[in-house]
Amino acid sequence: MFKLTYVCRADLGRKSFLGVKKKVLSQMKIFQEHFNSQLVCVENGFIKVNYGQESYFLALNGLNKRKLFYEELNKLTSKSDIIYIRYSLSDPYFIRFLELARQKNKFVFLEFPTFPYIYEIKPANLKSVLVFILDRIYFKKLFNYCDYFVVYNRGSLSLKEKVIEMENGVDVKSVPLKRKRSSEELEKTLNLIGIGNISFWHGYDRIIKGMREYYLNKNSDIKVIFNIVGAGEELNRLKRMVQGYNLKEYINFYGPIEGEVLNKIFDNNDVAVGSLGLHRKKNENASSLKTREYCARGIPFIDSGYDPDFPEGIKFRLKVESNDESIEMMEIIKFMRSLSKVNYSEEMRNYAMNNLDWKVKMSPIINIMKNIK
Repeated sequence: MFKLTYVCRADLGRKSFLGVKKKVLSQMKIFQEHFNSQLVCVENGFIKVNYGQESYFLALNGLNKRKLFYEELNKLTSKSDIIYIRYSLSDPYFIRFLELARQKNKFVFLEFPTFPYIYEIKPANLKSVLVFILDRIYFKKLFNYCDYFVVYNRGSLSLKEKVIEMENGVDVKSVPLKRKRSSEELEKTLNLIGIGNISFWHGYDRIIKGMREYYLNKNSDIKVIFNIVGAGEELNRLKRMVQGYNLKEYINFYGPIEGEVLNKIFDNNDVAVGSLGLHRKKNENASSLKTREYCARGIPFIDSGYDPDFPEGIKFRLKVESNDESIEMMEIIKFMRSLSKVNYSEEMRNYAMNNLDWKVKMSPIINIMKNIK
């Protein structure tokens, strides 16, 4: 049996990376079904090595933590046949690690969670500017040392024979089917929920602007509530908008939540909000983790952009225009009314199990790995 190491430099101990953590652990579960696998990641500033049911930590003592990480990683992957890496920007230490892996005949799969990713990056200080510049310098060297590139949107990435295109997935069994609120409840209140590491491309400001217009114009007697779950760089701006629009009564900020507490919050919501601002990062091809989780939970959702997993005609998805205009609340109310006589929860759950589960999504990668000579 092949030995595989999954590498993730994102700090999975941070609350803002709950979605990343969920994805990495779900993918890891699939790898463990087929290979002798270990996960090497960062957790609360330490290197964490997870092997089956056992874990241990290694300290990153020193000023240059990136250099130390890749030095330790070189030792930890000495017996691995396959190395699967979640991309975390390039620098000379990462390229040196890849060079050594190639010399030892390791097969390297490099996953780009987003591509192109440069429009997501907003350097906040001199250090982050230097990290970004290093990535631009060393990026092209990746093609010399990686066997396959896993992308969720090819973008401008060529090398057709080396690229594995796929969509994001969800561990369907890890999330419960939500409670469906009654038609009577929906005629009184409509509860919206948005989750994630709140970023500018999620476009939650479009919902907030739409709610302001809805309450100014008093279009309906239905009370619309927006529940935002998560942390992120965009959160403070959204809070200022809510304060300025006098919407504190209608918009709740929960912070990062997971587990049973999150399940209960979902039970009391009717429509989930996906990404409404993908155009802001020059990418309208969607493969959002959150919409796949929404589908598995059986909650209809609203988003924008092109998503091959949710083609035109899917009745539980409300697709809106990719722009910065406010979202009309009456459009969402009409959307929910159109589903009032449809058993959409079970339909969504079955659709997720058959099309979106990580077992389905990871199968092309697993097949390629199993056929490595």
